[in-house]
Amino acid sequence: MRTSALKPGAVTVLVWSTVAALCSAGCVGPAVTSPSATLKRYAEALAKDDSHTAYLLLSPSLRSTLREEDFDKQWRDSRTERDEQRQQVLTLLSMGTRAMSERAELRLAYGSVVHLSAVSSTLGKSWLLSDASLRAVSASTPADALRLLLLAAEQRNFPALLRLLSSEQRRALEAQLSERIERLRAALLRPNFEVSGDHARIEYDPRFFIELTREGDGWRITDLN
Repeated sequence: MRTSALKPGAVTVLVWSTVAALCSAGCVGPAVTSPSATLKRYAEALAKDDSHTAYLLLSPSLRSTLREEDFDKQWRDSRTERDEQRQQVLTLLSMGTRAMSERAELRLAYGSVVHLSAVSSTLGKSWLLSDASLRAVSASTPADALRLLLLAAEQRNFPALLRLLSSEQRRALEAQLSERIERLRAALLRPNFEVSGDHARIEYDPRFFIELTREGDGWRITDLN
């Protein structure tokens, strides 16, 4: 039930695909057709301590990964936080629709997410890309992370494999690669290969080496540490 604080003048209502989709699977009462209508019903659910109605306001994709009994337990364990949420939502509603913007997410095969924002003009509403960073990865469960890992490995998608590493592991790997690149670049200024027939070896640091072998009319790397 934890959410970021809603700040007047800088509040965004997240819309997963379209706002109407929030109640496409069995909502009580009329369909929700706008962000403010969604927030109004959520505020009413908070006031009535109605976790069932609040659960039905979740997007279908979120409900598919969160059982209602688990949501209800979170609801019961967060009374103080829910009271704060209700006050924040009521404050937002009092500011009108100009304080809100709509956003959508498109989740791609390798876990990347494309974000879009709705922009209103005299010609009506249009959707524009607000963030299309294909390096961002979103795995909502450990199993999702492993499925993305398997997909990336099967497709030999090495950039996707790197994106699945934790920030700490990725920084450590990038630091190691940077060090090896600099050492190898320096060694190639005065290359010192050990060549024996179709095999060659270079030590470009007391810790690092690369071994190569001739295949046909070219050389290929056979081992490196």
